[in-house]
Parts: sequence; C-alpha cells; structure tokens
Amino acid sequence: MIQIRTVLKVLDNSGPKTARCIGILGPPKKFATVGDKIVVTAEGKVYHGIVACCKVEKKRPDGSFVRIDQNGVILVDSSGKPVGNRVFGVLSSRVKQPEILSLGRVKTM
Repeated sequence: MIQIRTVLKVLDNSGPKTARCIGILGPPKKFATVGDKIVVTAEGKVYHGIVACCKVEKKRPDGSFVRIDQNGVILVDSSGKPVGNRVFGVLSSRVKQPEILSLGRVKTM
C-alpha cells in the first residue's frame, strides 16, 4: 500500500531511478495499491505514475502468499502511455490490462 511521501523505485527507463508519491488520483482514499494512478515527483519534476508492485503480501486463491521486496511505479504521461520504452521488474497481471496501462510497443523484461 502506497501513501503520500512513500519512496518508490521507477521500473522503466524514463530517466529517474526513484520517485516520491505526492498524491493519489481518483476517489479520495488514504492508500494506493497495484494498478492505481498516483502523482509522483522525481528529480524536481512532477509525473503521473501507475503503481506496479507493492511490498504488502497478497494472498492467492490457493492459499499461498506473494511478497515483493520493493514498491515500484511506472511513469506515464497524461494520456496513460508510458514515458519510457522498456519496463523492468515484476508486473502484476492487473497492471498489464489495457484499461490500466496501454503497453503497446513497450518491452517488458
């Protein structure tokens, strides 16, 4: 769960390595989870981003847990297209849905 002032790792090759959350877009809520749009600042500039992974463990239907060791964000422009052209790291299937992030010609590794 991402809240305001959380430091996130940028998972694409857009330039910045880390970003700090300064706002959560959408209906008013305290935390953002995987797939939510947030406003971040990195290297003195303001970007929009989509939360790609969280440290909070998720329970699967089979009873197992999935935990990732970092909070990650993908930087996007105002229309929802990624700023970088390559995404590194683990992506949830929820983030890969076209209504959340239009990957198009973006390479995932």
